[in-house]
Amino acid sequence: MKLLKKRLEPEQYELLKEIDFSEIEDHILFDDKNCEFETDSDLFDVLFDVHIVKYGMDENQNECTEYGKKLYDLYDEIFFTD
Repeated sequence: MKLLKKRLEPEQYELLKEIDFSEIEDHILFDDKNCEFETDSDLFDVLFDVHIVKYGMDENQNECTEYGKKLYDLYDEIFFTD
């Protein structure tokens, strides 16, 4: 993966920090002052996806919860906006 660096709104930044990225902790940096993060890990998006499925869906995996909607918005912000 090429370097991914993004500045987020404070609310989105805090939401991102709730995700367990311990598997790539040596490959992700958080800048709390500027609400920025950067990573060069290919596992970043996989771990993000796992978090959405595990915590952002209802128990039957049929519906997205309000938390899941926020996660999807954050995912879109990170991967699909400049």
